[in-house]
Amino acid sequence: MTFVADLAARNRPLSAPRRWVFAPYDQLTAAIGPLAEQPPDEAALLLVENPAKAERRNYHKQKLLMVLANQRNFALEQAERGVHVRYVVSEDYAAAVAETAALHGPLVAMEPAERELRSDLAPVVASGALRYVPHAGFLS
Repeated sequence: MTFVADLAARNRPLSAPRRWVFAPYDQLTAAIGPLAEQPPDEAALLLVENPAKAERRNYHKQKLLMVLANQRNFALEQAERGVHVRYVVSEDYAAAVAETAALHGPLVAMEPAERELRSDLAPVVASGALRYVPHAGFLS
């Protein structure tokens, strides 16, 4: 079974309003942050696979494969828990967040540690489509 078919088979329908969460590739956790703060059947998750991000630098191919596999497995795990998952392949994080916000309302995310990702998302934060909460894993 392909990833897309497997996710579709596990995903719950959007029958009731849900709180939308954006989880960047380096924040795939339901143990802390917005996904931990609500029951799975009240949560919806946006994950973005961005091929352009992989092409920005000369990343090691095995590292990219690990990041991609981790994100896809996280999507399947969350769908299995009852979280509705929207998995998007996009060249632009902000565009994917803005599109999801236009369909379902504003999203929340833990503030990214990576400056480059914060910069990419700045337009949707400024528009109100994405709101940051403090990262629950930061020690300082």
